[in-house]
Amino acid sequence: MKIEFKNSDAFAVEADCLLSSGNVQLNMSGGINGALLGKYGPGLQRELHGYLEQNEIKQVEPGFIYRFEQNIPPYHMVLYAVGVDVWYHSSRELLREVLFQSLNQVSQAGLKTVVAVAIGTGYGNLPLNDFCLALRDLPDFAGIDTLYICERNSMRFNRILKNYTDQG
Repeated sequence: MKIEFKNSDAFAVEADCLLSSGNVQLNMSGGINGALLGKYGPGLQRELHGYLEQNEIKQVEPGFIYRFEQNIPPYHMVLYAVGVDVWYHSSRELLREVLFQSLNQVSQAGLKTVVAVAIGTGYGNLPLNDFCLALRDLPDFAGIDTLYICERNSMRFNRILKNYTDQG
């Protein structure tokens, strides 16, 4: 699996799967989730909150991954991955597990390309260096050709690229 970095909005990159970052309350409060809500409507938020209600819980555990049932074109799959705890803390280990489990679902579905953001580094406190280390820890997933990591902010994009390159 090749990892490519794009200084762009995740929606500008063609991919089979969109990997969205999330929180334990399953609130689509900003970042890529705010953009998803704006583009596809409040049904996505209702679906997530419906999961909580159906399971009679107020929050999920860090590392939880939800596959949206709602059709979200042009994607064949959209995953909501919780890479933070209730206080928005994260770790390299948690992120590695979230990425591994997410990409495993993508691989099992036979999808070839994934676009993602730097999970856990926005509202979450995960340093970009740890994000890049977690990416380096990933195995090569059978069938997935490319994982695109997108960052709109040029300064953050350059830091991600430098951290990833320096570790190689």
